[in-house]
Amino acid sequence: MKARDKKEEESSEETASHQHPLGEEGVREEISPENPCSPPMGEAANPKANCRCGGRSRKTKEKEQITEILKRVPGVKVDDFRKPKQRPGTKADCLCCDLPTVDAIVPMMAELFYRFSKGEDPRAGYEEMIFEGLSRLNKKQLKALGEGFKGYENLSPRLRKCLFDERLADKVRGDGVQPADVIEAFVLEGLAYTAQTLMSNSKGIKGPGQVRIWDAVLPPTPNGSQQPRIFSGPWPWLTAIRPDIGDYKEYGSVASYRSSMENVYTFQPYQIAKDCSVSVNLNKPGELIANCTPKTPPPPPPGALFPAFCEGGQDYTFNGQCLQFPVVEPGATICLRGFNFITETIKVWFQNRDTGLKISLDAPVFGDLETPVKDESGHTIHDWRVFDSVVVNVPKEHPQQPGAPFPPGLYDVWIEVNNVLSAVYSGGIAPRLKSNRLILQIEPDPNIAFHFWSENGRCYEETDGLGSDEIWFDAWVAHLIPASMPSGKHTLAPVKHVEFNRDAWDDMDSGEDSGAYSADLWNGSFNRGLMAAGLIGFEVDSESAARDQLRDFGSAFVHYLENIWQGAVAMEGTAASIAKMISLTLTQGLIVLAVVAALILIVGLFWAAWAPADRIAVDLITMDARKAWNLTSPKGQLPPVERYRFEEVSTSHNPKPKAPDTPATVRYVVEHRYVTPEDGEDSDYGVTFQLTRM
Repeated sequence: MKARDKKEEESSEETASHQHPLGEEGVREEISPENPCSPPMGEAANPKANCRCGGRSRKTKEKEQITEILKRVPGVKVDDFRKPKQRPGTKADCLCCDLPTVDAIVPMMAELFYRFSKGEDPRAGYEEMIFEGLSRLNKKQLKALGEGFKGYENLSPRLRKCLFDERLADKVRGDGVQPADVIEAFVLEGLAYTAQTLMSNSKGIKGPGQVRIWDAVLPPTPNGSQQPRIFSGPWPWLTAIRPDIGDYKEYGSVASYRSSMENVYTFQPYQIAKDCSVSVNLNKPGELIANCTPKTPPPPPPGALFPAFCEGGQDYTFNGQCLQFPVVEPGATICLRGFNFITETIKVWFQNRDTGLKISLDAPVFGDLETPVKDESGHTIHDWRVFDSVVVNVPKEHPQQPGAPFPPGLYDVWIEVNNVLSAVYSGGIAPRLKSNRLILQIEPDPNIAFHFWSENGRCYEETDGLGSDEIWFDAWVAHLIPASMPSGKHTLAPVKHVEFNRDAWDDMDSGEDSGAYSADLWNGSFNRGLMAAGLIGFEVDSESAARDQLRDFGSAFVHYLENIWQGAVAMEGTAASIAKMISLTLTQGLIVLAVVAALILIVGLFWAAWAPADRIAVDLITMDARKAWNLTSPKGQLPPVERYRFEEVSTSHNPKPKAPDTPATVRYVVEHRYVTPEDGEDSDYGVTFQLTRM
């Protein structure tokens, strides 16, 4: 185990990967029977009393034989029979066993309905509104309600007490119930029901988990004994992060699951990061399929003695493969699970791994009340089998810049638990105990808008020869919004054609700048999707007749080509292809890139086949919210010069120094250069693009 320095506010941190459970005698010495952090056993850990759910099956071999005989009797109509149903009392018995809470709403509704049925005057306010709603029901509806509430009244007193709470009905019988009482009941009941389903082993109860004493092993002190230092206590531990509390998928590290020979944790395929490539389906021409393989660490540098690790380090490298980080957006509700969450609430910390920005939030605990503290051998259970959970909202706004969004990036996440048992760690008693850390990837808020456009360019070298030409630049912009689920339907927005102002680029000579123009490629939010733009440029003979003919053809051809594509999309000709994409975060860019690349390819091929024009520029540009955020952040690194080759055109993207745009953002400026060889068009043009965060 590696020693860690004590961090801020005297919190202790545990990072051991191999621990020794404390013996039974040690547990007796350090845990008081009156430990205020342990849940009341009679209230939380025991099942409901008088649980009578279950019984004989309604489906028996004898009944099935009789049913088959009756079907063969002439004149017997199967539809004349009714299938047997469970008695209400039997169903109520099962609910009494399974539900984590009692309900106060139905008794209140029954009491209000009885008052309405007897013609009593409603109390002002809430009751008036309820009575008005009841008065709009017809006689049949009111009669059906009455029968339903009569069935409720006929439940045995035992079941009514087990399933229902009369506290709001009592208020109706007294001075009246208030809307706040009803809202509170709805929230608490819904919370318990949700927690039972989503917070494993919590029984739907919000409260601390059980105390699990285990050993933190620190290395020997430099000048002291050579024996490791062992500190026993309720050290908190984070096992995994669930980025969607409505989904079972969770993400941890090699160390966080605390897998052992006796209790092996098996990583699931979704927990392994993927690299994906797209190819054409040979069995169905026109369809694309994605082939995904596990992501692996980069090769080590020459002469290195040790292997390289994945992003996140050794803890996120498993059997030569990279573990996937959980990915969320600002404001998302996430679940952290682990053990020794022994207080009603705990503090959750987020720290940006690049900038050091740090923020903490208090969050409620749903402790694991089912997993025993010790196994059958008497050893403390302190690994992935425990399901103490905490629910927290990822911050939505910057903690130090009011109104600014929360910065995206990779964040360390850990928790702190109040040291209510005064556990001794590394020679002191810290007021709070700190857990290990896990990595969370926070994406930019998809609702943040960005503006990406061009308003100036330059002719560095015109094509050789006499005469004047004008430069035509055209771009096509596509946008794909992936579905939230791999099998869902994705949104491919209509491809937009952007024509650069022709007059601004008319009669360009070497060393001249273009005239004034504005070509908007993007203006809005990316909405979790990716934008891809394809650009093509031609140098066209400026002779009026040829130019007019080309302009007429250009607009007509672009319109026709767009109709071809959009019509296919409207008929869902691409739906089958997109639905086959496996890893959307990687392949969505390939889809939109394929669309715009096809457009500029078709335009280029067709013009090259007949038009008196020289192709002098080809480009592909991609942008999503995360990339746009980094480019417009003061601390974001400038990307390197990127170079591409499209047949005879050499394209390079050359970032310029960032310029302040707002107190929290900068303007990203990049010049795209398009160069053709001397034995071809022998030209050199530049188009400058700008990106701002709105």
